[in-house]
Amino acid sequence: MFLFIRPGLFEFLESLSVDFELVLFNNNTRSYTEKLVSTLLSQSVYSDRKFFSYILSKEQCSIDDSGHEIKNLDLFCNFDSNRELEDSLIVDYSIQSF
Repeated sequence: MFLFIRPGLFEFLESLSVDFELVLFNNNTRSYTEKLVSTLLSQSVYSDRKFFSYILSKEQCSIDDSGHEIKNLDLFCNFDSNRELEDSLIVDYSIQSF
């Protein structure tokens, strides 16, 4: 797997992880997502950091009425998790994804 990693990505993740819980939610398969994260972290200067407390993938997606896969945010923002959706920041390229 080849990844182009933007300059400053690891410093950005490191600075965020100090104050925030980071969750990676990719709408590809679990095996692809795990390989992606493994490849990404193997190139990190912070070799002892995992950055993400949870890694979710296509298997945790739902299908909406239009047939689009959507990332089910209830998996980590719900009453049981002690996380609130309004306290979350979502970074995604498609508004239809969540």
